[in-house]
Amino acid sequence: MTAFNFNPYTWDNSSKAIQSSVTSLELQNGNGNINISNLEDDIVMVIPILAPRKNNTNTSEVPEHSFLKPNKMSFRSYYAELADVPVTIKLSVQEIDVFIELFVKFGSRPAVDNFDQNFTISFKYVCEPSDERNDTSCMLEKASVSVVPSKPGRLFVGLVGNRNSTKNSRKRRSCFGHGRQKRSCVGFKDPPPRGVTKAVVPQYDPATDLNYTMTITQSGCLYWSEDKDRWSSDGCKVTE
Repeated sequence: MTAFNFNPYTWDNSSKAIQSSVTSLELQNGNGNINISNLEDDIVMVIPILAPRKNNTNTSEVPEHSFLKPNKMSFRSYYAELADVPVTIKLSVQEIDVFIELFVKFGSRPAVDNFDQNFTISFKYVCEPSDERNDTSCMLEKASVSVVPSKPGRLFVGLVGNRNSTKNSRKRRSCFGHGRQKRSCVGFKDPPPRGVTKAVVPQYDPATDLNYTMTITQSGCLYWSEDKDRWSSDGCKVTE
């Protein structure tokens, strides 16, 4: 194995997608190099990222902790620097029986009826035996989806989260009924006078709001194809 801090293959336009160091790896046995075509099992190589790239303006490459209001869309954005390289959106929550609807649109903010791709994400527990004691430890599994931009540009992610128990509880009730039944309702204040603006900062409500963590990254797996004389991603994918 040999590592280079530069790209030794730069004469093809596909080299523009190389923005990291390059590792050269040859698999051999007693008879020479091993043919890795049409393998039944994948070959896994762990190549750690030693340091993030400099001058990167994407703030969503680190986990972003926030919360979602019921049935209200929240927005995040990410600049995809590379075309035809998957952008991975990872989500995690702190409680079970919740779902998040994800709306993705390239170039502008999405809406529930205007998007390029959408996903419905649910979360479940994953249990593994504990090494220290004779029991089982469980944790909520992270969920992820991927989208592939056709050209460099900014993509917008809209998130709508809710608990499964309140998925169908979207009917608005009047606050001015005369019955004695307890009910939760929303009152509306009069609009401010014209010419007066005020930034409204959402306040966290632990009874209804959903905590989540989101990370957006773009990572490609490319290798130099001697047959095609260019960088290729055929048969190569990035895992966790």
